[in-house]
Amino acid sequence: ERGIVVPRDAAPDPEADQRYERIRGALTFAHRVFAAGLAGDDGLEARNYLERRGYDAEAQRRFGLGYAPASWDRLLGEAARAGISVEALDQAGLVVPRREKDGYYDRFRHRVMFPIADARGRLATFAGRTLDPDDPAKYMNGPETDVFKKTSVLYALHRARDAIRRGGEALLMEGYTDVLMCHMHGFENAVAGMGTAFTQPQARQLKRLAERVILLYDADDAGRMAAERALEVLLQEGLEVRVALLPEGRDVDEILLEEGPEALHAILAESRDLFDFKLGVLATRYDLDSPRGRAKASEELVASITNVQSPIERDQLLRMVAERLGGGPETCLLYT
Repeated sequence: ERGIVVPRDAAPDPEADQRYERIRGALTFAHRVFAAGLAGDDGLEARNYLERRGYDAEAQRRFGLGYAPASWDRLLGEAARAGISVEALDQAGLVVPRREKDGYYDRFRHRVMFPIADARGRLATFAGRTLDPDDPAKYMNGPETDVFKKTSVLYALHRARDAIRRGGEALLMEGYTDVLMCHMHGFENAVAGMGTAFTQPQARQLKRLAERVILLYDADDAGRMAAERALEVLLQEGLEVRVALLPEGRDVDEILLEEGPEALHAILAESRDLFDFKLGVLATRYDLDSPRGRAKASEELVASITNVQSPIERDQLLRMVAERLGGGPETCLLYT
């Protein structure tokens, strides 16, 4: 009822508990190092980048942002002086073994750092945004560890939990910076996936808190495809889903900084339901004036509609398919 995950009783595992404690200790230490890096002389470029993107000093502190210097062993050296073992850093995904010789090097270098917490607010890993324009990896997440499973984590869920529960609605986005900008402008129900396909465990976390999810994705082909995939997963969990697409070529942070929250409210107010969104996408794939095109579109629409949990809503959607694409409801039922 309150969206709180009830832990299951399990046999005590002192060795696992100690390993988790070491990992979380290493992550907490790294967070302090990254925060100091952002505040120090080396962090000037990172601070300038964040301020250009609309994150002032207060926002940087509020969201625990940091900077990993352009050094191969800065974190390693700081950890050694603090008595943090290399093994703990490795288990936390903060360092990488060298290939050609013994030793390790820092995983994150010359990147703005975003701490990623689990649903209970415990630090789980980091995401780093490169400041090197020639780096092909714009964003880099930490690897999966004993405390971080990317398919089960939603970025900023621990911050958004209360707002989602109060309003019964979650705003699901793609980017970390977009989520933080939303929180700064009053959209405190915003969360994001981990840069990979949206998953059933992530959907279940939202199901515990919300009745409805609005997907806010880019309007390009990649954004539409990502929205389609997430929509199907959310429908399987029985959630009401709507899709809002950003104007072509516009980012959430640009809209909020240039036009204010009212502009984003207007975009969300124009969000589409399952039928309208899918039909709009299918109209770009098939010729809906031809019998074959309508048949193909009908098959795909019905496949999505079968994921809708409410039988009454499902029946209404099937009738809409029949009305818009031809054929009777009985024909649509043949696809289910």
